[in-house]
This record gives sequence, structure tokens and C-alpha cells, in this order.
Amino acid sequence: MGAKFFGQFLLEKALISKSQLLLALDVQRECNPTIGALAVDQGYLTEYQAHQINIDQQRFDKRFGDLAVEKGFLNRGQVDKLFSLQSSRRRYFGEILVEQGVLDSDTVKRELALHAEENAVVVDSYNATIEAHVHAALVRQSVDTLTRLFLRVLKANVQVSQVVSALPESNERTVWHQQYHMPSPVRIGWTMNRDVAATVSTAFLGTDLSDNDAVRNDSVAEFLNIVLGHIAAGYATQSELSHLDPPVFQDAVAFNANADSLFIDMSSTFGDFTLLVS
Repeated sequence: MGAKFFGQFLLEKALISKSQLLLALDVQRECNPTIGALAVDQGYLTEYQAHQINIDQQRFDKRFGDLAVEKGFLNRGQVDKLFSLQSSRRRYFGEILVEQGVLDSDTVKRELALHAEENAVVVDSYNATIEAHVHAALVRQSVDTLTRLFLRVLKANVQVSQVVSALPESNERTVWHQQYHMPSPVRIGWTMNRDVAATVSTAFLGTDLSDNDAVRNDSVAEFLNIVLGHIAAGYATQSELSHLDPPVFQDAVAFNANADSLFIDMSSTFGDFTLLVS
């Protein structure tokens, strides 16, 4: 059993269909615009300025509004108004299903409670596993930073699904990883199939070049480099971390993991992938 987004939870219980899931997600995306999109819509920013802030988020791992204020594009009052506007427009997945007549409100409330209970069990198991790991703090920072940067840079939600015992061995999967140089070297990376990698690549580049294997692999590696660079920055004051090697990628079947490796399945709005610490 793994933690799931509410829509996937309902789909697996056959309470909604795949087409109903996708339609509700489309409506949710339209009704939940980013702060940057709202700022452009309100005339506070140009599209170019919003794009520049999005690029800066790759380097600084800061909220869009904070960067906009630092660059002098917005003032704090405008940022507050944008957050208020965003909050007033926010639509929740279950609410959309009720409005579309897919489920009634009582069913949504009941399933939300069951979904929360199931996810809580997974979270407890995950926490216990991580606390027992020799690099627990590094693992937690990796998950937290990855989750933030997927949202800020790629505009995708990510959450821990479950801890698994091994990587799926598949010719359809690639492993991207980098090595932290510590007293005992540690590799951190992720593995995902071609479709998820293509979606990550397209979101990162802002254009679809996913049919080009070299571009897809390089862009996913560069995004990993950004994520791990921010993680390394958090350990800069700790003497155990000296430097971080450039990213490499290889076929999942050829990847050799250590006996004490940790594998964490992650669910995202782009698809599922696995975070590894080896």
C-alpha cells in the first residue's frame, strides 16, 4: 500500500473513471492558476518578467512572490493581493467532482477521511524507515527539496508514495544520479520511465523536445543537478560534505545499487518515479 493523490485513490476504488479523473484535473488546473499567471493577468507583470522569475527559482529555491519583490517587479501589497485572489479561486478536487455530478458530497467526505487514514499509515512507515537510515537528515532534505522544486520549477505536485526494497528493472527506465563526496560517498538520484522523463523534460525546457533522447536525458539530468545543488547548499556548513559530482545517467538494468540502498517511490502529477539513496 502506498500513499496516493485523492484522484488516484478514487480511481483505484472504481468510484471514478479515468476520463472523469482527467477532466476534473483539467478543471482544477484552470481554476488554480499560479501566482505568476495571476500577476500577468492582473497587469502587475509582463510575461517576460514572470519567465525571468521562474528561471530564478531554479537557482534560488524561493517563492515566486519573494523573488518578484526582491527584483523590484512587485511590492508586498501586490503579492498579498495575488495570494488572496489565488485563494479565492482555489478549487479542490472533491469539490469539482461534486459540481460535475460524479460523486455526492457525503461520498467525497467519507472517501477523504479514508484517504487520510490510509496515507497516515504510509507516512508513519516512511518516517520510521527514514529515521533508521544512516543518512536520515540527508534523505529528508532530499525529499523536501525535490518536492518544493517540482512545484516551483515544473509546476507539478509530488508526494512520497512508499519505501520499496528495490528498483524496478526495466529497459523502459533510466537512472539519473550524482555522488556526494562524504567520508562514505553517497549517490542520490531518481529513476523514471520514458514517458515521465519526457514530461519532466518538456516542463523544464518549456518546449517539447522529448522525442530527442539526448535532449530528454540531458534536461532531466540538469534538473536533478539543480535539485541536488540546493540540497548540497543546505549541507555546505557541514564538514562531512566536500563536493558533488556532475550528474550521470544509465539504463536501470545496468545500475548497481549498494546493499544498504534506500528507494522511495514518489507520486507526481507527471507520473510516478523513484528517488534513490545509495
